[in-house]
Amino acid sequence: MRLHWRLFNILLILLVLLAGCATMSQPPGRTPKHCSDSPQSAVVRFLEGIIGWSLAPIRLVIAEGMTILGVFGGGDAKKGWEIAKQLYHHPEVLDGISEAGIQRLEPVELVELGNGETRVLLEREDAVSRYADERRLGDPREVVEKKFRRNFAVRFQEGTNCITAVRAMDPQWVRTE
Repeated sequence: MRLHWRLFNILLILLVLLAGCATMSQPPGRTPKHCSDSPQSAVVRFLEGIIGWSLAPIRLVIAEGMTILGVFGGGDAKKGWEIAKQLYHHPEVLDGISEAGIQRLEPVELVELGNGETRVLLEREDAVSRYADERRLGDPREVVEKKFRRNFAVRFQEGTNCITAVRAMDPQWVRTE
């Protein structure tokens, strides 16, 4: 009888130790980062960071473990930089005597595509300044406001509204007025 109690106590101690080791080997349960109440508000905050040249709002709405350029480039920072520039690139400013500044960049329409992506139609309004010469001496010769639209696909992490990928769907910005 004494032998049974000893075996029972040894088994009990082993079970307690094994349970403790199993608990310690698993990462503690964390709730995933919740980025936004809706995809729309995540996109708005993301664009606020882009228009304001501020990384803080962008970091708030991208999924944990992702980098900002990784979001644009599928994990490849170099490719991400090229895609990120497409948000800033003005299609009509190609010579050395013009420059453009984004005045407004906002989502006009969000449509769920059904493959885990959401199509975001962006509208941007730019102030294009043309100078008399390349040295940009003096005031601009003319400043023209122009509006453009372009579709981008945004992928969100399920249940968190965190952005995991952004890609251009249209080859370029299209002028609307």
